[in-house]
Amino acid sequence: MLALVLLSHYLASQVGQARIQNRSVVELGAETGLPGVVAAHFADKVAVTDGKEVVLDLLNQNVAALQSKDDSNVCPASALPLVWGDHDQLQALLKHMSVVDVVVAADVVQWPSVLEPLLQTVKALLWNSESEQKPVFIVGIVNRASSTYDLFFELAREFGFTCHKVE
Repeated sequence: MLALVLLSHYLASQVGQARIQNRSVVELGAETGLPGVVAAHFADKVAVTDGKEVVLDLLNQNVAALQSKDDSNVCPASALPLVWGDHDQLQALLKHMSVVDVVVAADVVQWPSVLEPLLQTVKALLWNSESEQKPVFIVGIVNRASSTYDLFFELAREFGFTCHKVE
């Protein structure tokens, strides 16, 4: 929960807003979708995703509540299913979004077995970014196990990501 709140605060900060302003954003493993809801106030288009049906029901409710507000500062947002590494769901998301410039996720680095599918999914989402700014993956991490934490950054570098820590 802490990573979720901190990521949301980061996205609402001046630095975070600059990263997502006028860009297409996808939130992975969204749970409540809070970072995606925050991003919807600054981005051009947002999709919040999760692989669990019960979570998607909640996300649909949160997106509907966001869209029902009479707020011209909120961009189009949607809730979509996405199991990391699932080719069909990934293609459906890319068709819906057309292009993804920013991927955000909070507290998704928990188990070594999910790290490769997570990073493969992020890379596939950001592959066709057309933004003048570099595509970016912003992840909020709780370091529960140093071995998993270290493995995540090792794999991220192997996948071609450049890593920067934000305190």
